[in-house]
Amino acid sequence: MHSLALEQDLVVSRAQLRAIGFGYKVVRARTAQGVWRELGPRIVVLHSGELTRRQRAWVGLLHAGPDAALALATAAEAGGLRGYLEWTVHVAVPHGREVAALDHPMVSVRVHQTRHASSELAPGRTPASHNLPRAVVEMASAARADSRTRAVLAAAVQQRLLRPTDLSRVVEAAPTLPKRLLIRETIGDVAGGAHSLPELDYARALRRAGLPEPTRQRKVRRPNGVWYLDNDFDDWLVTVEVNGMQHHDLLASEADDVRRGGLQRRGRLVVDISSYAVRHRERIAVLRTAEALMSRGWVPPRAVQARLLRYAEQEDWPLEAA
Repeated sequence: MHSLALEQDLVVSRAQLRAIGFGYKVVRARTAQGVWRELGPRIVVLHSGELTRRQRAWVGLLHAGPDAALALATAAEAGGLRGYLEWTVHVAVPHGREVAALDHPMVSVRVHQTRHASSELAPGRTPASHNLPRAVVEMASAARADSRTRAVLAAAVQQRLLRPTDLSRVVEAAPTLPKRLLIRETIGDVAGGAHSLPELDYARALRRAGLPEPTRQRKVRRPNGVWYLDNDFDDWLVTVEVNGMQHHDLLASEADDVRRGGLQRRGRLVVDISSYAVRHRERIAVLRTAEALMSRGWVPPRAVQARLLRYAEQEDWPLEAA
């Protein structure tokens, strides 16, 4: 009993308790005394306090039964992904096994059927969990909003937990994956250096408008260090920086000014676009980029020029060099 309790963080199933001689009456007596706590029809917690996140994961796994594994956001959290915690514990079971959800004030468990519940497990991890590439891809696929789908994929790479190729292998092995096209496109963008959601939004905006593809996160070595250019259109010596709120900080702003000055002294046109504009005024972000490129000699194809003129009319924007 002691070793089992320690191994499973003081979370056990009723079946496990019966197997070592703790029957229904013993469980009922200890829960009535406030020593243990019952969670649903299958689980007993060997204390009466709050649950840790790891204990909640054990509840989900034991509730789902044999061959179950932590999945989706729960598995991604176990694999180290930060910023995407969910209250619900997600567990995968073999296809065809019906397991009811568990809703309790202390824990909520959702059970997902899959034909490969126990494949691609993280080696040596307890409780059993899908490995991080599978967890992140399936979490992205299950997200309701496309923005969350893209953000999860970008975060896994930005946090240096995965490489784009790790994600691609999972996607290529799952031809019926929901949102597969969006996920493949996002992985391609991330591989090209667009690691934040505003940068992904900017990449899609350029693609929709028909503008040239920039080199993302281009490494530039200078005497005072290595700089990374968000979006570099090297053929026209134009760089577009997509700036979030952190760039309003005084020290960050001063560092940006130094970098911008160094680039401009070498003939490069630097355009700053806020992440707010990318998300909420996409056409303006595209028009500012197009103006910079056209001022350096880019000639948009006729269809693209028509689209830019339409954007300008919709935004009441005096498009220059069109």
